[in-house]
Amino acid sequence: MRITEATRKGLKFTEYGADGKPLFGGQIDLDERGNAGNGSLNGNQGKQRFRLVRKAYQ
Repeated sequence: MRITEATRKGLKFTEYGADGKPLFGGQIDLDERGNAGNGSLNGNQGKQRFRLVRKAYQ
């Protein structure tokens, strides 16, 4: 299960295993249009980077 919460700068999340113990979590900072900037995710297992494939604005 993953729980995602809004923060002032973006989103934070925690992923839990079937036993209810936290497995992974982190924070994604978003810009004013909702993009994750350079794609970096600051998690409790270190920094990760994701590549943005496509943008769509509605």
